[in-house]
Amino acid sequence: MLVKTVPSSSITIDVSNKRPVGLLRSARLLPRALAYGLVVGLLSSLPAHALDQAQAAELLSALFKVRSNGNLVMNSYYNFSIAPGDKDERLLVSERAEALASSTGRINEMATTLEEGQLREQLLRIPEIQGQYAALLKDNIADLIERQYSDIRLVADMAQVNQNLLTAAETAKRSAMDAASYQPDVMVEQLREATLLMESMMTKYSARSASTVSQVFQGAQTDEPIDVQAVNFDKQLNAIKAALGNNAEATKALKSIESSWFFIKGSYINYNENNVSYVVNLYSNKIVEKLNGLLESLSKTS
Repeated sequence: MLVKTVPSSSITIDVSNKRPVGLLRSARLLPRALAYGLVVGLLSSLPAHALDQAQAAELLSALFKVRSNGNLVMNSYYNFSIAPGDKDERLLVSERAEALASSTGRINEMATTLEEGQLREQLLRIPEIQGQYAALLKDNIADLIERQYSDIRLVADMAQVNQNLLTAAETAKRSAMDAASYQPDVMVEQLREATLLMESMMTKYSARSASTVSQVFQGAQTDEPIDVQAVNFDKQLNAIKAALGNNAEATKALKSIESSWFFIKGSYINYNENNVSYVVNLYSNKIVEKLNGLLESLSKTS
């Protein structure tokens, strides 16, 4: 424990017989100096950067973006692998990879402000995994352009790293909630989970469309079949609709999401029969964008 010492020059002790007042004054000052030093010492021994409620909320938002961007990178790669010569798809992969790097960079910044401990270590691990992801993505793209088809081994490695990233972010999320005794807003959490579920579904669908083999290497956080996920997504939309209540603007936005979902729901449920990758991916991306828009608007008012 650090105790601040008071310079000896600030305490005047006159031992001469001529000025006994100085001695008395010093005697009164000494306990104050000691008390001040003890207070400073106690304060310095407390955690300097313990996670508070506001920081926990910001951290959960950043971790959600990491998970979301990880899904979207994998999804865009699969779509690019269907048409390796498509410059727009190649650009989308790059943009989403940059978004992932930016979100993990934010995690790194937040981690360095925290005290040493489990949460800090978990957060610092995330940028490391993203670095592995970026390297594998670069190799996969280069190999795809050269061969015009994917190397299954490289794709499997990248999918595994994506899964590691999602798991690391989810683990850090739970640690952050525990560290700050924080519970996120129920509606915000529902929207985040619905967004991640849709991204997982579209990534699996794109993987199946890209190759009959690559479906094994989807990089998803769960092995739950697409049709089961589709039923769960339907339930999540109904739960969100019920929770919105009389929020007219949010309800209007949700109706737009439901319309897009109605258009592709059958393709997800019957994914072995109807393979219309472009249409499913197009509307799935629209749903993700609309969910994020709704999430952003509700986050400002929560």
